[in-house]
Amino acid sequence: MQTDKTAVTLTRQELYALVWKKPMLTLGKELGVSGNAIAKVCKKLNVPVPGRGHWMKLAHGKRTQRLPLPSRTADVPETATIDPRRNQVFPKISLISSIDGSVVAEPIKIPSDLRGCHPLISTTRRALEARKPGDTGLVYINEPGALKVTVSRQSTPRALRIMEALLRACLDRGWAVESSDKEATTRVSIGNDPVHFEIAEKTDRTEIEQPGRDKSDPWYRPHYKFNPNGQLVLQITDYFFDGTRRTWGDGKTQRLESKLPDFIAGLKITSDHLKKRRLQQEARHHQWEEEKRLREEQEARIKREKELRDGLFSEVKGWKKAAEIRALVAELRQRMLTDPARYDREAVALWSDWALGVALTADPFENGYFKGMAPRSPGPVDHPALFKS
Repeated sequence: MQTDKTAVTLTRQELYALVWKKPMLTLGKELGVSGNAIAKVCKKLNVPVPGRGHWMKLAHGKRTQRLPLPSRTADVPETATIDPRRNQVFPKISLISSIDGSVVAEPIKIPSDLRGCHPLISTTRRALEARKPGDTGLVYINEPGALKVTVSRQSTPRALRIMEALLRACLDRGWAVESSDKEATTRVSIGNDPVHFEIAEKTDRTEIEQPGRDKSDPWYRPHYKFNPNGQLVLQITDYFFDGTRRTWGDGKTQRLESKLPDFIAGLKITSDHLKKRRLQQEARHHQWEEEKRLREEQEARIKREKELRDGLFSEVKGWKKAAEIRALVAELRQRMLTDPARYDREAVALWSDWALGVALTADPFENGYFKGMAPRSPGPVDHPALFKS
């Protein structure tokens, strides 16, 4: 265990031995922090702690079970620093830090110059140098392959050094950093959910005096002049409605460079939000697709049922028509027999054959209707042929 005047650094094994040697409240007082702070770092380091009633049982001479220390995984830090000045615990892990400051990551080193910088930084620097400042004194770039940087000439070196440090920190964590081939953008892909962010410089706004204009006039519109003030802001441009922090900038006592670990943490948190939102959208999409499939199946059943019904009604009409045609043919033949002088036997025979053929096509018992489709509850299916072929 290594100590200094203000903090103590513990390994997992040392912390494990301490929390099973004395209550966390007592241990916290000795280290200058609360018992909850000790419990939090145990959780961060995946160190098992005694259960409720453990120390009471020991005080009465009863035996208790001591949980073994599990093996450390890749996402669990090996050591943690406990700082009594802030009553906080700082795991020695360079991954991310929590937004509320309860866990602070190792500082991100800012390069003193841009020699050997990332290709995206070089592309962005050339794009900034090639464009002139706008009315606000800031240089806006929108070139494909460049990062989203909006700063003045004076703040360009500092902004690019910050972006270089951020890019290297992201790459060290295995996150992909890229820009768009259509416009200037900065995108960090943590898994399958990219996070977009930009760095920009704030401006001071001053009203331009307009001699001869009365400010009390309802048609008066003030004119403003904008001047860069050197204050830089990092902003995550993916928006959420849950109040997730999206901006980090220069403050009265802290510069943006000291807030980069928190910004890295914000990227991870935003990526988690994006993943959650994506999964929710995919779930809704699957639900909509399933509802659409069921709706289409229902519509198909209704359509098929209507077709069967219409077909049935048509066959009933055909059956009646076939009976009427046969009755007509029989009546014609009877009249031909009773009045042979009036009817031509050969013509009657030809017409009767044709009419009976029409009756066959209209008669459902003869045209194959009962050998085809027929309805069966709950919907139309292939029904067994009612007649043997």
